[in-house]
Amino acid sequence: MLSPADGRHPAQTRQQAGSPDLKVVINIINGGIECGKGRNAQVEDRIGFYKRYSGILQVSHESDSVDKILEATKPIYFTYPANLISRKVSSLYHVYKYPLLLPTPTSQLKRAYIRKFTTKKSETKMRFSAAALFCFCSLLLLGLGALAQGDVGSLVSESQFNQMLKHRNDANCPAKGFYTYQAFISAAKSFGAFGTTGDTDTRKREIAAFLAQTSHETTGGWASAPDGPYAWGYCFKQEKGNPPDYCVPNKEWPCAPGKKYYGRGPIQITQKLIKSCFLASNYNYGPAGRAIGVDLLRNPDLVASDPTISFKTALWFWMTPQSPKPSSHDVITGRWRPTSTDDAAGRAPGYGVITNIINGGIECGKGPNAQVADRIGFYKRYCDILKVGYGNNLDCYKQKPFA
Repeated sequence: MLSPADGRHPAQTRQQAGSPDLKVVINIINGGIECGKGRNAQVEDRIGFYKRYSGILQVSHESDSVDKILEATKPIYFTYPANLISRKVSSLYHVYKYPLLLPTPTSQLKRAYIRKFTTKKSETKMRFSAAALFCFCSLLLLGLGALAQGDVGSLVSESQFNQMLKHRNDANCPAKGFYTYQAFISAAKSFGAFGTTGDTDTRKREIAAFLAQTSHETTGGWASAPDGPYAWGYCFKQEKGNPPDYCVPNKEWPCAPGKKYYGRGPIQITQKLIKSCFLASNYNYGPAGRAIGVDLLRNPDLVASDPTISFKTALWFWMTPQSPKPSSHDVITGRWRPTSTDDAAGRAPGYGVITNIINGGIECGKGPNAQVADRIGFYKRYCDILKVGYGNNLDCYKQKPFA
C-alpha cells in the first residue's frame, strides 16, 4: 500500500481529511461554503435527499456517519495529478468505491492514495446510485433552481436597479461607473441560492436586504441629499482616506509583499467583523478569494477594479455563516431558526438580525441610533420599489450582539 509523503498511515490522513462517504462528496461540491461551519441548512438539505434516495434503493445510508457530517467536517481543497484527472479518479463514483486521501492543512499530498473498500461491489454501486441522485438534485437546486423560478434578473430589472441606486454614478461619487447591473446579475448567478430561495416575496426581500445593507456601507448620501439619503447607495468602492494595510501574520493566509487589505467592494468587511463592514485584512481576502476562485491575497485590488468580483465578495459574505452567526441568506429566507441563546438575546428572525451579523457589536443592543435607522431606510425604499412587504423585526435596538 502506498503511504503519504509525511510517513503517516493512509487511515490517519483519511481520518483527518474526512471519511470516504457523503461528507467527502459534499466537500467536493461546495466545501468552501458549507463545510466546517457547524449545522447549516444547505448540508442538512443534501443529507435529506441522500437519506430519502438510500431508502428508496433499500441500501443503508450509514446514518451514524451521515449525522456526524454536521459536526466538524473541514473544507477540503483538492489537488490531483494529471493522470488521475484524465482517468476521472476524482469522480463521485471513485469517492464511493475508493477512500480518496486528501491534502492536510500543512502539506499537499503528491499523489492520490487509493485503497479499495471491503464492501461488496453491488452495495458500493447501490450507494453510489443514491449519492448520484443526491448530487444531481443538489446541483439542480443550486444551479438550475434559478431557471425553474427565474433568476435574480427576473425579479429586479435594470431600470429598477438604477432607480434603487439612483445616484451611484453621480460625478461626486468615487465609484462612478463601477457598479453595473450586469456585474450584479453575473455575480448573483455564481451563488445559485441567492434570490432564488422561497416564494417570490421572500426572493424579492433578499435582494432588497442585500442591496440595502451594502448601500449603507457604501453610501454617499446625507439628510438633505437630492431624492433623499437613501438614493445614494454604492457611491464608494473602497475605504476612505489612507487606511492601513490590515495585514495580520498568518500561515494559512499569508500577506503578499506590498499589498494592502483595506476595505473594498460593496460589503467592506472589517478585520474583526465588528466595525463598518469592510472587506479588510488577509483573513477575509484569503477565504473570499478561495471561495470565488480568485487569488485575492496577491491581487486584492481586483475587488475595486473588477465589478463582478467585487459583487462576488459581497455575496460570499452574505451567503456564508460565521459561527455563531448564521448567514444573512438563511435569516432573510426564513431558514434560520433561533436557538434558546438567540431567544434570550432578543434575536428574532428578521432584517434586524442581518444588521447584527454585519455590525452588531457597534450598532445593536443600544437603543435607537442613526446607523440602524439608515439601514432600515434603504431597506424600506428598496422593498417599496420591488413592491414587497418589509417583514417583521427590522431593527436590532434591543438585540444583544452575537458573541
